[in-house]
Amino acid sequence: MGKVLLIEDDEDNLFLFKTALVGSFRNSDILACDNFKEAQENFEQFRSEIILIIADHRVQLDTSDVFFDYVQKRNKKIPFIIVSASIPDSNDYLKKVRNSELHCFWQKPVPIEEIEEYIKYILS
Repeated sequence: MGKVLLIEDDEDNLFLFKTALVGSFRNSDILACDNFKEAQENFEQFRSEIILIIADHRVQLDTSDVFFDYVQKRNKKIPFIIVSASIPDSNDYLKKVRNSELHCFWQKPVPIEEIEEYIKYILS
């Protein structure tokens, strides 16, 4: 089916997302990264196979904005979901949604059922 790129540095949240993704995509590989450098390397290596990107907004000292822009310059067709405990600036978020493939913003904690349901919807 393809690969899902998951960027999350919190072990509990990583477990939650991996559980939801494995439940939804038994035939997909989950590329789990705990930093954006590793995510960028995986993106370059598997770019043609990636079907979805889910990124925590703040990973260590970096934010998802830089990685999001990096992906957008290379492939605007890959659905991209940003997850954060804090609510983003609504004007900035709306601009990103209008001009890209950013599908949604999830505020933590995200119920596992909601993750599975929404991902199935995006990829159908």
